[in-house]
Amino acid sequence: MDKPSFPIWILLCGFVAYSLTKSPIALSIACFAALYVGVFSIGTLSRAAKLLIALCVVATIAGFWLERLSWAQLLVSIERGLLLAVFILSLGMLVFAASRSDIVAKVGANLARQPPGKRYWALCVGSGLLGPMLSVSVVSLLNAAVQTDLRKSGHKPGDKAYTIITRRTATAIMRGMSIVPLWSPISITIILVETRIPDLRWMDYLPLGLFTAILMIVMGWGLDKLTFSALKANFAYQHEFDWRPIGWLVLILSFVPLCAGALSDLTAISFTEGLIFAFVVISLFWVGCQEIVTSDMLGSLKRYSASLTAMNDRLSRATNEATLLFAAGALSGILYPLVDVDEISVAIENSNVPAEMLLVAAVVIMILLVNLGISSVVSAAIVLDLFLNTPSLQVEQSLLVLSVTLAFGIGAISSPIGVGVLLTVREIGVSANRVAYVWNANYALTAVGIFTMIAFFQLYT
Repeated sequence: MDKPSFPIWILLCGFVAYSLTKSPIALSIACFAALYVGVFSIGTLSRAAKLLIALCVVATIAGFWLERLSWAQLLVSIERGLLLAVFILSLGMLVFAASRSDIVAKVGANLARQPPGKRYWALCVGSGLLGPMLSVSVVSLLNAAVQTDLRKSGHKPGDKAYTIITRRTATAIMRGMSIVPLWSPISITIILVETRIPDLRWMDYLPLGLFTAILMIVMGWGLDKLTFSALKANFAYQHEFDWRPIGWLVLILSFVPLCAGALSDLTAISFTEGLIFAFVVISLFWVGCQEIVTSDMLGSLKRYSASLTAMNDRLSRATNEATLLFAAGALSGILYPLVDVDEISVAIENSNVPAEMLLVAAVVIMILLVNLGISSVVSAAIVLDLFLNTPSLQVEQSLLVLSVTLAFGIGAISSPIGVGVLLTVREIGVSANRVAYVWNANYALTAVGIFTMIAFFQLYT
């Protein structure tokens, strides 16, 4: 059985056509393509994806049986799920193009080979800046670069210096990855928020998100200094920081939001839908620039064709993640009509607990749910729907967005099954429980403390 790469392209094209035209025919084509991909890949889906799909089916049947779910609500939920699935597929194309780029590899090596005093800042900030383009692959890229330089310096696994440097660099990289949802306009959490709050502009949220991200970087550096005394060890670092590859990378990355913003201004599509279109166009162009040279056009076209084939394989392997996000995005919209909002509002009003403090509790619960194997996208979507639609839970929209973005990022590095932890473990060979609960526990607790202080400030000002 061949991989369903062709229907994935139909899904991408169908959704882009629907975004531009709002045609029910285009949406139907995208839905049928998504259904085909899901059925075709059912044998390769994870248990979590299968469980979420089953929950969507059961909740839909229950909603219609109890006459609480309408066809309009179901279609809105499906559209939200499709948006998340198409977004992650198109982002996968950008990640594929970036992973094959010499510029990205040079940037990773450049960041990893900084002097001890600058290394934490370089890896943490670099991971946060590369995260939007490379997604979670940034963890593998930078950890691999660090391990390569450690071996060149003569350090061996088990040495004290090797162990401490590995821990400090790995935590810096994970912490940088965790702040990406706080500020990036192309993070999956911001896209999830925009499906719930269409009138929210990313620029309106950015000041609070960026302030929190900077605060967490400084806080992480302080924790690193408190945990370890200064360590002098031989390491293959360079004193001169080469800005040229970073400059080229920033230039390439800047085209993504610019292209999406221009499409949003010129057409009726949203910024998120513009991002999907920008991902596809820039990825194809970037791969083409890497492969096509004028001196050997025929050979270049063959290499470009081979690269597109490899991209198809990458998209086919991403069907599990796309199915997870589709089900997670649709599930909360299907479940919410089954919830008695009035009863919840009365219970909250009787408790006399401020909504901001309940939001702090929601952040803690979202992080804990990741440790239990519950998708952070599902919990974030439920929290958004609950706080947006329950009268007694009204809070500042920017604070609500901050809560789900922070919980999403922290959950990825504070759970043994978090994606940041799993990728780190793969590169450095340390147990997942140790990375999550020993290396990152103090950072996670401090991040929750920071959010609590921000929530108190919002409450009393």
